[in-house]
Amino acid sequence: MEETHIAENGIADTETVNPKYDKQINRRLLYYAHHPQFIEHRIQQLEKETSVEQVVEVGSVSLSLIGLILGASGNKRWLLLSVLAAGLLFLKNEKRSTVLTSQLQAQGYRTNNEISHERNVLRALRGDFDAIGASDQQKPEERVRQIMRSLKAQ
Repeated sequence: MEETHIAENGIADTETVNPKYDKQINRRLLYYAHHPQFIEHRIQQLEKETSVEQVVEVGSVSLSLIGLILGASGNKRWLLLSVLAAGLLFLKNEKRSTVLTSQLQAQGYRTNNEISHERNVLRALRGDFDAIGASDQQKPEERVRQIMRSLKAQ
């Protein structure tokens, strides 16, 4: 997996996978390779997991509404809050993040890509993807490696 790259301007590319997450996912996937009876439950948990992008979206919309309401009720400076919120949404839609994303990841939130990656590997372990090429006869560790290589190549 690629490391998250933070440029001089403090913007990170959220399309890459956090190296800290990469180690955690490998341990977690090995566990589920050894205990396939728990895969379905974990996939259900992942479907409900809140991502960094969702937190940024909800926060931006909230800031925008607060700025509009306070700006309309008196001090026009509050409208700047809406401009800030629009900037956060713009960065999010450009697949970029700021220090905010790093802070959210430090609190345990993961990007959509990280969540999707784990879900896809679990689905492959469960047997949802026939074309992956991992065999039930392989050791669990080798199956996880094979699946991750196959998914990375796609």
